[in-house]
Amino acid sequence: RTQRKPQYTKAVQEGDYREQNVRNFEMNNDFLLTYKDTFGNFAVNASFGGNNMFSKYFHTIIKVDKLLEPNVFILQNSQGPLNVASTRSRKSINSFYGFVSLSWRDMLFLDVTGRNDWSSTLAPGNNSYFYPSVSASVLLNELIDFGTARDIVNLVKLRGSFAQVGNDTKPYRTSNYLTSSDFAGNFQIPRTAADLNLKPEIVSSWEVGADIRLFRSRLNLDVAYYDNESKNQIVSMPVSQASGVASRYSNTGRIRNWGWEVSVNGTIVKTKKVEWKAYANWALNRNRVLELGDGVDSWIVASYSSHAYMTAYEGQSLSTMYGLGYKRAPEGSFIVGKDGSLTDVSGQLVIDENGYPQYSDELQRIGECMPDWKGGFGTSVKWNGLTLSVAFDGQFGGHVYSYSNALLGSRGKGTISLPGRYDGLVLDGVNQLPDGNYVKNTHKTADITEYYGLAYAFQNAEQNFVSTQFLKLRELRLDYEFPKKLLARTGFIKGLVLSVYGRDLFCWSEFPGWDPEGAFMRGSSVVPGFEIAQMPGTRAIGGSIKITF
Repeated sequence: RTQRKPQYTKAVQEGDYREQNVRNFEMNNDFLLTYKDTFGNFAVNASFGGNNMFSKYFHTIIKVDKLLEPNVFILQNSQGPLNVASTRSRKSINSFYGFVSLSWRDMLFLDVTGRNDWSSTLAPGNNSYFYPSVSASVLLNELIDFGTARDIVNLVKLRGSFAQVGNDTKPYRTSNYLTSSDFAGNFQIPRTAADLNLKPEIVSSWEVGADIRLFRSRLNLDVAYYDNESKNQIVSMPVSQASGVASRYSNTGRIRNWGWEVSVNGTIVKTKKVEWKAYANWALNRNRVLELGDGVDSWIVASYSSHAYMTAYEGQSLSTMYGLGYKRAPEGSFIVGKDGSLTDVSGQLVIDENGYPQYSDELQRIGECMPDWKGGFGTSVKWNGLTLSVAFDGQFGGHVYSYSNALLGSRGKGTISLPGRYDGLVLDGVNQLPDGNYVKNTHKTADITEYYGLAYAFQNAEQNFVSTQFLKLRELRLDYEFPKKLLARTGFIKGLVLSVYGRDLFCWSEFPGWDPEGAFMRGSSVVPGFEIAQMPGTRAIGGSIKITF
């Protein structure tokens, strides 16, 4: 594939040209043996299998950084040396796996699985890893006689499970390899150092839940609690530049995730012509860094420039944002009145003589990015083949560092910059006196344009840390299903449904950008906690015809 940029492109004034060759090959060899049988009230289903996976990846890019002749897109048309980069990798995984499924009278169920992988990307001694799972469930409504309540309680299923999953890493992270340099006959070491002792990542999780169906399945409830723990995560950790590298691969710490998931649905009205259904769901997730590893005090999970950092510390959430913010009066600060009374001003903004808030000199905790909970609800009404359905979903809480908010505020393009536009502002805060004491701020902003430029500057992570709480009209849909008697006259059409729909129609949110669900991409990876000048979202409106023959 090729990419062309003509002259006077904003980022490339003299134009550029590149050619890329990408090849990805994967081959799998499998075998599977199965066994099924019944022994009285017991049923057994067992399997044993194996897999060999082999993959190869080739990527070559040749780039002309500056075109010699305008709009002549060939490799020979270069002002300087060609920029060449090449990547080759191979990977192989051998696996054996098996599972056994047992049931008793279709009331009690037990499933046990196990898998062992041998990966070429890990060093001998660490390249073999086993991960099992076990799950069990029981149908209480079949095991216990509910008597007269049987017509009310149709299903009570309790379930529980424990599982482990093992993961290897990308090729060539256990040995350091030299790469070619721009200087002939010279080589350079990689910027990220390898680790010969890398271990496989292991994720252990358990879950318990219940599925309850009542009133001939007209009211259904599903509840689940889960708890996951990840250890030996393979990440690139920053190290001192004095070591000759910027970072190194290592197994880092333990991280725990836990939460609840609840869903309920039911049929409110059901007659021969009318059916009215409704549903709701709710989910909560929390995380905690249990360990970071020996000699590791913190881990920058994600960042944008030097403005904001999602940083992990032991004992804290993995999704906590840090950055520069406003300078505030320290704890125990007071204003002394003329009558000797004390007014506590701890935590109030410190304002300078120009009426502008001052910045802190050190990084501080800005807040939590993860939402408190997510949920959704919807309903549908069917009448004589006509079905109208509507669905809402959203989240409560949650924040991101917003580049759009900084742009809108600092350049006077958003409604956030309206206050004081014509007569200035007297900010709520305090002025610090030369003797260290404080008085109530009375200074009006000297220049409102300069104030908004300072308040919404990119490096002010506190001001640009905005809420992503929202409620969306996710879908509105109208379907009409033609009567089967009418279609029978055609002799060949068994079903016909006409539909019109709209998706992502409306969003209620105080988020200053386009979409509170927008994501920031760096290459092919999603960077959590940041919104960087996103493009507007889309509203989809359309229709469909479904014909069954």
